[in-house]
Amino acid sequence: MTANAFGGGEGLIPDAFSTRTHKSFIGMAATVEALLEVEAARWADTSAITSVTFTADANEMVAGTTLELAVVDEMFAIPGAETILA
Repeated sequence: MTANAFGGGEGLIPDAFSTRTHKSFIGMAATVEALLEVEAARWADTSAITSVTFTADANEMVAGTTLELAVVDEMFAIPGAETILA
């Protein structure tokens, strides 16, 4: 691993707050060594997601690591979605 160089990534949970669909996750991350990881998962559960816990070991998250969490509710992303997705 290259010193003082960092990777990045993002994850998406579509319909996280909905109770109408199973939950799925799509994620992508890359390192400075040009390693790209793409992951997908599905939970057979229609409960709305109400909390998220992040964990990492000391080999992956070093002092000074920054994590940014953004939340998007699909119901407000599309005009009229409140009647289509409800």
